[in-house]
Amino acid sequence: METAKARLAKLDNEAAERIGRIAIKSGLVNLEITDDQIREEFDNIVERIRKGD
Repeated sequence: METAKARLAKLDNEAAERIGRIAIKSGLVNLEITDDQIREEFDNIVERIRKGD
């Protein structure tokens, strides 16, 4: 069980680092928006991708 938890934590960290690098490259970190606004935009992106747009 501990091995699975450690693996999941590693995957979460890798995903967070990937998203962070993309955010920096896109200039997202320079915008004056809240975390809630960013989360909402990510939710919109995921919804569009799932719909196939």
